[in-house]
Amino acid sequence: GGGNTGGGSTSGGNTGGGSTSGGNTGGGANSGSTSGQTPIAPATPFTDVPDNSWFYSDVAWAYQNGFMIGVSETAFEPHSAIGQGTIVTVLARMGNVDLSRYSNEQYGYITPGQWYSNAAVWATQTGLLPDYTVFLETGAISRGNMAIMLVKYLRSRGFDTSVPTPPAVFSDADLMSQDEYNSFQVLYHYGIFLGVGDMYMDPLGITSRCEFSALIHTMHTVLNQKSLETTLTAASKCTKRGRPLGRPLFNAILEHYNSHIPAHMSIYRKNKRALTEKYVSAETALWKFRSPQDSESTIPSDKSPGIP
Repeated sequence: GGGNTGGGSTSGGNTGGGSTSGGNTGGGANSGSTSGQTPIAPATPFTDVPDNSWFYSDVAWAYQNGFMIGVSETAFEPHSAIGQGTIVTVLARMGNVDLSRYSNEQYGYITPGQWYSNAAVWATQTGLLPDYTVFLETGAISRGNMAIMLVKYLRSRGFDTSVPTPPAVFSDADLMSQDEYNSFQVLYHYGIFLGVGDMYMDPLGITSRCEFSALIHTMHTVLNQKSLETTLTAASKCTKRGRPLGRPLFNAILEHYNSHIPAHMSIYRKNKRALTEKYVSAETALWKFRSPQDSESTIPSDKSPGIP
């Protein structure tokens, strides 16, 4: 992901409240071992992220992908409030943005030379900040404003961010601005954020760093699903025309075939059948229309894989 200067993400000082949907439950690799067995390396170096915590796998995923690297070599501060500097830095990394392009750009409300400065300039120019606001640097941001930023990011990635019909009925809608309401509707629709319970979105509250790791884990899965659908649409057009897929499209399908799409995702469960049918059709096309230069070893051995 994009190279911000300095030592990675930091956070504000409040502890997080509420639960975040879409996050994996705890578990994953632990550092213990039994006699005669090779110790399993921990998934993260963070001493404050227990392997039995609900957010362990989300933090491990964010760390292993280089999206969130902690506040120090051994601390993640999972319950500290997420700051706007961290949000823009993580989104830039997820989008593989070349932040070096923004080194010489300056805005009066963005302190130059900080680890988040380039990402803040990128976010400002991309239009990710809530309207009529300035960059808050490392200060905590409300969940409502965070929702606005995430939806603006989805829009920049080509997502339809119109309010779904019929809209969800939120218990605390009266606490939301119109932009916050619209943003929560979009995030709820895509299964990225389902609230803190009983249809409460808690727009005035903050989001902890561990909750944010769960949010971006879910959002990354949704982004990958859209990329998969785009790839399969292209494959379908090739097969309908009787044309070979060619190596770039062939490799794109294999990449999605080998990627992990968590089965707990509600949006995945809802679309699993349709996506699987499209994928099987596309893989059949690999066998029928593959280019001569594609070697046999690159063809998936499983004739009906669905999507992992």
